Amino acid sequence: MRLRAGTAVIVPRGRRHRLELDAPSDLMSITLRHGTRLEKRTDTH
Repeated sequence: MRLRAGTAVIVPRGRRHRLELDAPSDLMSITLRHGTRLEKRTDTH
């Protein structure tokens, strides 16, 4: 899903997702403190 400046998306609980930025950007992410799992990104380039 591509977002334009000033827009937002709500990702349902339990849904796998990741962020990819095309250019330097400002980003605000709000997550639950408990039960969140961060994974390193693996590039295929």
